[in-house]
Formats: sequence, C-alpha cells, structure tokens
Amino acid sequence: MKRYKELTPTQQQRAVSTAKDDVLLDILEGNMYFYDELNNDDVQARIDAAVEKADKMQTPWFVSEYILNDEVVEGVLRGIAQQYAENAIYLEFDEIAIQIPEE
Repeated sequence: MKRYKELTPTQQQRAVSTAKDDVLLDILEGNMYFYDELNNDDVQARIDAAVEKADKMQTPWFVSEYILNDEVVEGVLRGIAQQYAENAIYLEFDEIAIQIPEE
C-alpha cells in the first residue's frame, strides 16, 4: 500500500485525473451539489448553465466538456480531486482492501 507522496509524479497525475473524473461523475449523477449562497460563489450556477447548454444544444454527451470548459468550475473540481488523491490509499498489485461498514 502507498500514500500519495510515495507515488511517482506520473502516478500522482493519474490519481488526480481519476479523482477529478469521479468528482465529475458524482456531480452528473446528482451526488454532489455546491451551495452557492453558503459558499459565496457561483460554482453550482456555472454547472447548471453548462448542463442547460448541453440540453439546449441537444448534445448531452458533451456535458462533461461544457462543465470542464468553465475555468472556475474546473479549478474547483481540480482542487477537490487533489484533496481526494492526497487522502487516498493506493494498493499494490497483489493487495486487497475491504471496507467494513460501520454498525
């Protein structure tokens, strides 16, 4: 098992990229939402505008690209992904992890 700091630079890049894809998927599936008023920003409004653009253009398959084309949103997602990547545990080839649910 390794921690983020033990990964090679290439592995670190891949870890952040994978985490960013996971964050984006959480947003698209409705599992992650940003509260603009509480956060004093407009991240969710920007995401909603990108989704609306994809709907209006009848290109829902491009919604991820529309979201990531917004520099503010992309920066926020990259920051979240960086934190996820740094907090993760990375298994070696022959290792297995099992998460035990809390009672």
